[in-house]
Amino acid sequence: MKKWLLVIFLIISRITSAQDLLDEVIRNQIEAAGVPPVIIIGTEQIHANTVLPVFYERRGYKAAWCMENDFLPHTYELIRCLRDANEHGLNPDDYHLQRMKMLVANLESFLSSNHKLNLVMLAQLDLLCTDAFLVFGSHLVSGKVNPETIDSEWMASKREVNMLDLIESAIQTGQITRTFDVLLPRHTGYELLSNHLKKYYEIESKGGWPKISQWATDKFDPNDPSLSKLQYRLRISGDLANQKSKDQQNIFSVLETSIRLFQYRHGLEITGRLDSLTLYELNIPVEERIRQLKINLERWRWLPQDLGNPYVIINIPNFELDLIKENKSILQMRVVVGKPYRRTPVFSDKITYLVFNPYWYVPKNIAVNDILPQIRQDIDYFSSKKMRVFYHDYEPASEIDPSTINWTGISKENFNYLLRQDPGPLNALGNVKFMFPNKFNVYLHDTPSRDLFEKTERTFSSGCIRASKPIELAEYLVSNNSSYPLNYINTLISSGIEQTLTLNKPMPIHIQYWTAWVDVNGILHFRKDIYNRDETLYDALIESPPTTRIIN
Repeated sequence: MKKWLLVIFLIISRITSAQDLLDEVIRNQIEAAGVPPVIIIGTEQIHANTVLPVFYERRGYKAAWCMENDFLPHTYELIRCLRDANEHGLNPDDYHLQRMKMLVANLESFLSSNHKLNLVMLAQLDLLCTDAFLVFGSHLVSGKVNPETIDSEWMASKREVNMLDLIESAIQTGQITRTFDVLLPRHTGYELLSNHLKKYYEIESKGGWPKISQWATDKFDPNDPSLSKLQYRLRISGDLANQKSKDQQNIFSVLETSIRLFQYRHGLEITGRLDSLTLYELNIPVEERIRQLKINLERWRWLPQDLGNPYVIINIPNFELDLIKENKSILQMRVVVGKPYRRTPVFSDKITYLVFNPYWYVPKNIAVNDILPQIRQDIDYFSSKKMRVFYHDYEPASEIDPSTINWTGISKENFNYLLRQDPGPLNALGNVKFMFPNKFNVYLHDTPSRDLFEKTERTFSSGCIRASKPIELAEYLVSNNSSYPLNYINTLISSGIEQTLTLNKPMPIHIQYWTAWVDVNGILHFRKDIYNRDETLYDALIESPPTTRIIN
């Protein structure tokens, strides 16, 4: 504080305007921060340490939120917006909220007693407000966490906004709330998920929901307290409507319907019975559900604003593909995704072409880890699977008779072959594959292993995605490209020859990882974190923001 008083004394000797004095205090605070600047106000560190100095330099170091004897109305509006940051799964204290409220309260006490405002405190408040706006705004635009720093199998489609122009415009117009609203993802799914987060905060504030014990519904009396506890648990989560009837048969019928809805929302086998998995999901505390909602709101902020129309979206934990047009699902199908140790990556791209009757060129890791052990046991594997062997630098003339190779002496280190499976009913890719070239070398395809789609949890692939209704999807894509005649797909498949069909209108595809989301019918769903991605993200979300990269 003595240092601040000395600075003010030196400035007073050459400045008469209190407003000019305030501006000089701000300038001196920034200039004294060094290079790169480190600005600390009390226990709060300025995070936007590269952009904030540029902002003040561009405006001649004039205060943006405070005046010589007051603070501007949009200062209060900013504080209200930051207070509501938790509705988006973000922590208000990441944006200096408590320190700002304390400064405002102290300054208001000066005003109420007709004292001149403390210029040091005004300068501190101004700097904190600017930093809070820049950091909160950047988090709304592209998320607090950069997913690629915590997961190598995740590519985000980050939005870009010039935050310097945005904050200047917001201050000039005084429209802080509206500015932040513009930054939010323009997706109904984000808004609905945020609304459910508010509801779950309310449930938490009232003590959450009770723990349910295992029991058999057909043995319960309508007046049994355990039954009332289960009904309350299902009602509080929106699975059970208010029930006034005392008829036992009707009560259990309604209860069974409610349990079925709960099971549907949690990706369980729909039986209407209180089995062990249903009981486990019922007893997950509301605090953990809130955590899931926060995590998945962050994931929405990594998506592009325009998903396309129509577009394909695959939710990995839900094992489902949806073709969306005009915000409605016009085609749904089950999918098989990667095993936990061969996880399906997350990214957005465009389906640009389809391959019918595809050859399967076996990736080396699958050839070595999965197929080589089978070859060693049975050399007839090649003929039974319609598989061929080529030298690694594939040429049609380089095919090798597999019986001439000593497979027991082949290992990962000296595996210099390319395995190729011919088109046909045994081909691992089925009749068609949907290509969207990407760095992960994954794609969507048909499969002969139809029985796997009957499983509840479908993590069986090596990273690519297997579709249960590939022909229906192909037909839609072809119909969306009017240059192709009807029944063209049947003609291509019946030929038995590998053929490529390029789409005149590439189809946006988004492979996502949501463990909580709201469907097109407004129903909130939760799913198991099959790849253990949630915990890593949550740990990053609750960390204090580092010195932040702000888009400018």
